[in-house]
Amino acid sequence: MTGVERRPDKGVPAECDRAAEQVRGICADLAGAASTASNLASTVRTAWQGQAGNAFCSSLDAATQSSRLTVAAWDRVKDELVRYATRLRDIQTRGDQIRSALSSAEDSLSTAKKTLARYQKDDDTAAWRITHARGTVDSLTHDIATQVVALDNLRAERQALDNATATALHTAPGAGAAAWQAIAYRNGRTVPRTDILDELLDLLDRDPIGNLDLLHQFLLMHSNDAELMGTFFDGVGARGLIDLMRRAGPGGTATFIFGLLATGFVTASSGWSSDKQRAFGAALVDALKPDTVSSLTSDQELLARLLASPGVPPRVGLGAFGRLDELRHVDPAKFATITSPLGGPPGTADFTIESLTNTLFLLMSQVPGEARDYFFSRSDPTEAVAYWYGRHPWASDGFTGPAALLRAIANEPVDLAGDNESWKAILGFCSTALDNLGGRPDYNTANVSPAAALDIAIAISAFIPEIAGNIFGDQDRSTSTGVAAEIFRDGLHQNGPTLDAKFGNLARALGVATTHPSALNAFLVQVRAYGDAVLAHVTGATPPTLDQTRTLLSTVSAVWGFTHAAYSVEAAGDAARLSNSSRALLDQIFAVGGLVPIPGASKGLDIGVDAVTTVAPGLLATIIPQILTDDQLLEIRNNPKTAGRDELNTRISDALETALAGMNPPYTVVDLDIGRSRLATIDDFAKNIGGAYDAAAAAFSSEETDGAYSVSLSHSDETASRDQMAAGMVN
Repeated sequence: MTGVERRPDKGVPAECDRAAEQVRGICADLAGAASTASNLASTVRTAWQGQAGNAFCSSLDAATQSSRLTVAAWDRVKDELVRYATRLRDIQTRGDQIRSALSSAEDSLSTAKKTLARYQKDDDTAAWRITHARGTVDSLTHDIATQVVALDNLRAERQALDNATATALHTAPGAGAAAWQAIAYRNGRTVPRTDILDELLDLLDRDPIGNLDLLHQFLLMHSNDAELMGTFFDGVGARGLIDLMRRAGPGGTATFIFGLLATGFVTASSGWSSDKQRAFGAALVDALKPDTVSSLTSDQELLARLLASPGVPPRVGLGAFGRLDELRHVDPAKFATITSPLGGPPGTADFTIESLTNTLFLLMSQVPGEARDYFFSRSDPTEAVAYWYGRHPWASDGFTGPAALLRAIANEPVDLAGDNESWKAILGFCSTALDNLGGRPDYNTANVSPAAALDIAIAISAFIPEIAGNIFGDQDRSTSTGVAAEIFRDGLHQNGPTLDAKFGNLARALGVATTHPSALNAFLVQVRAYGDAVLAHVTGATPPTLDQTRTLLSTVSAVWGFTHAAYSVEAAGDAARLSNSSRALLDQIFAVGGLVPIPGASKGLDIGVDAVTTVAPGLLATIIPQILTDDQLLEIRNNPKTAGRDELNTRISDALETALAGMNPPYTVVDLDIGRSRLATIDDFAKNIGGAYDAAAAAFSSEETDGAYSVSLSHSDETASRDQMAAGMVN
C-alpha cells in the first residue's frame, strides 16, 4: 500500500479554520457597508428631490438588499468551512489510529514470516511450533486486511464529506448563482438533477460562451459527484470537452472553469470501465484540431494539461497514446503537429511544460504491463519502441516520460522462476528502448532532466545480473528476444534470457544518466548489492565450483569496470556543459560511492554507497576536503580506473581469505611449475578479477575498441565513438 493510499484523510483543518476567520471578517465588512448604504438612502431622499433622486434611492435599496444577500452567502461559506474542518479533524484522528494499527501489524507480520520460514527450513523444529507460527501469520494477515478495509471506509467518508461540502457551497456568491437559480428552482421546488443537466447541456450547445458562468456554478456544486459527472461527460463527449476547454482554458477569461472541468473529468472517468476509459482517450485525440489556437493555448496543450491533472485514470492515457501511435502512420502531418514540443529548444528547457506525448508516457507508467502489452500487440513492436525511444523528440521534455515508463516496465513484479514469458517481454521492450536511447545524438546531459536520469539508472540497474552474465558476449545479435547467458539472480546461477542491446549504446544510456549524482548513487547501490550477493554465494556454506566462482567474481569486476567507464566517459565528454561545482560534486560522489577508494583513508573509515545515500551533497562538500588533499582528489580524477580496480580487488580478496581457509573440500588447481595439484589461493583469482575490470573499463572508454562497443546511431547505420556522441560531434 502506497503512502498516498494510506492517507485518504490528507488536509490541514487549521487552514480551513483560518480561512473561515477571514471570511468572517469579510462578512463584517460587507454588513457594515450595507448599513452605511441604507443610512445614505434616507439622507439622499431629504436632500435630493425629484425623479433622479427617487431613481438613485431605488437603486441604492436594491444594492443594499443585494449586499445583505451576499453577506448571508459568505456567512454560509464560513459555516461550511468550520463544519468541514471539524469533520476532517475527526476523520484524521481515526485515520492516525488505523495507520498505527496497520504499521504495527505489518511489522509483526514481517517478523512472523521470518520466524515461520526459519522453522520450516529447520528439520528439527517441532511441528507445534510451525503450526503456531503459521497461525500467527494468518492472524496478522487478517488484522492487516481489517485495517485496509477501515482505510477504504475512511476514504469513502472523506469523499462523502467533500461532496456534501461542495453541494452546500453552491449558494455562495458568484456570477453563475442567478443563472443557476433560474434552471434549478421553479415554483418553490428544486428541479430534478437529471432535468437540470439536460437543460444545461442544451444551453451549452446553443451558446457555450454565454453560459460559461452557469457551467461554472454547476461544476462548483457537482464536480465531485460521480454519477452526475458521468452523465455530464457522456452528454458532452470528447469533442464537446475539447471545445469547452478551448473556450474556457488556461489563458482565457474563464480560466477558473478549466480546473473544475478537470476535476469533473477525473470524477467521471474514474468510474468508467477500462474499455470506456481507453475509448474516451482515443476520442480526445481524434477531437483535436491542431491548427486551432484558443487564446494562447493549442488544443494539444489543453489536452496535455487535462490529462496531467492528478487522478486521471492511466488507461485514458493509454487509449490516447494508442490513437496517437496510429496517427503516426495514417496521418503523419496531424501527428507531427500534435506531438510538437511545447517547451524551449533543446538545451534550454526547464522541463516544466509537458508535451502531450510526455504526459501520456507518464500516465502509462502507472500501468506498465498494459503499456508493454500495447507495444507487443502491434504488428511490429520493435519498430514502435525504436521510434518512441530512438527518434521522437523528447529533449524539451527532458526525456521524463519515456524514462518513467522504462523504469516502470523494467521493475514490473514478475515471477522469474522457470521460463517466464512476461520477463522475456520486459527484456525485449527494455533492450530495444535502451539500445535506441543510447544511440540518440540529442540524448545528453544538457537535455536529460534529473528525474529522467534517476529513472533510467534505476531501470538499467534492474538488469545488472543480465549485464554481468553477458558483458563479454557476442554483440552481433538480432533484435529478437531469446538471447541467453549464464545469469546469477536471486541467489541462483542459471541460464536465462538477457538484454539484447549493444553494450556501447547501453553504456552510453547509463553514462549520460549517471552524470546526475542521484542517478549515480542509485545505480551504485544496486551494483554493490549484486557484488555482495555474489560474494555471499561464493563464500557460503555450499559454494559453487571453482570455474563458476572464477566466472562470478569476474562478472562483479566487469560490472564495476563497465560502470566506471559509462560514467567517466560521459562526465568527461559533457564537462563543458557542467558547471565547475557540478563536476566537483560528481567527482566527490564517484569517489565516496565506493567505485573509487579514498587514498590514505584508514581502514576504520568505511565510507561507501550507504554513506552516499544518507549524506546530503552539501555535507559531502564539507566532509571531502577534510579527508582528501587536493593531490589526492587530482589522483582520483586522473586515474579512477586503476584506483577502483585495486579497491575492488582488495574487497574481494578480504572476503575470499576467510572462505578459502575454511572450505571443505577445498578448491584445488593444477600448478604447472610443480606438476601437481595444490590448494587454490587468492592469487589464482586475482588475475581474472583485475583482468575483467580492465577489459570492461577499457572497452567502453577507449577510442580504439572493436565495433561491438561503439555507439550505433538509432536513426541510421552509422556508428560513432562515445566521446564523439558526448561531445556533440555527431550531426
